[in-house]
Amino acid sequence: METITYKYSAFKTAFITMFIFVFGIFAAYRVITTTGDDRVSMIVVVLILVGVLIYVCNKIFLPTLHGETILEIDEEKLQYKFKDLTL
Repeated sequence: METITYKYSAFKTAFITMFIFVFGIFAAYRVITTTGDDRVSMIVVVLILVGVLIYVCNKIFLPTLHGETILEIDEEKLQYKFKDLTL
């Protein structure tokens, strides 16, 4: 039996990245327009979104651009590269 490979889905990756980006723009707009104590909490939300965006870019977006495989199936094992899991 030959190895079956599945690549990252470009559509799902683009959808996730755009969703986080749009939500980040909305949160940044809220930081600019709010005052007082709300501003501090919104800055924390923006920082969390930036961290999530960096994580998504490193784990999903860049491997998609490089054409890497996310799943390999052969006779002996199943390898899920997103979580570095081998069964």
